[in-house]
Amino acid sequence: MPVNRAGLRHGCLWPKALEREFCEENKMRLSRKKAIELCMEHWTWCAKTGKDKRDWPKLKEFDHRPMNDCFFCEYDKRQCQKNISRNFEGDCRYCPFIKKLNIHCSDTFYRQWHEAKTITGRRKYAKLFLERQIKKCV
Repeated sequence: MPVNRAGLRHGCLWPKALEREFCEENKMRLSRKKAIELCMEHWTWCAKTGKDKRDWPKLKEFDHRPMNDCFFCEYDKRQCQKNISRNFEGDCRYCPFIKKLNIHCSDTFYRQWHEAKTITGRRKYAKLFLERQIKKCV
């Protein structure tokens, strides 16, 4: 990818040196099983609290935020980088959700959760997303 004068790759907010420093390969290993576990834990919290997925306190425990604050997206990105190209950002081909259910998350209860305006609505759709869709990925 092209690098500008500041040392940033096109479309990237991190200088190349910092990007290497925070490289996922040197941090937490994320297996498919672990991604599913973390995703279920994350959405269980969302269903209980009705808060935004970005507010999950456990996210602070990780070495970096997962892509889209989603462990399925992070898993997909890492698999794409491992199997296709180091600079590849992922395209959902390795997403456990798509692999198992053959549907993109934007066409599920996730979209309704994302569009919900109230805590009650967020709780409702987070629970539906978790119970009727995420848990089927196991």
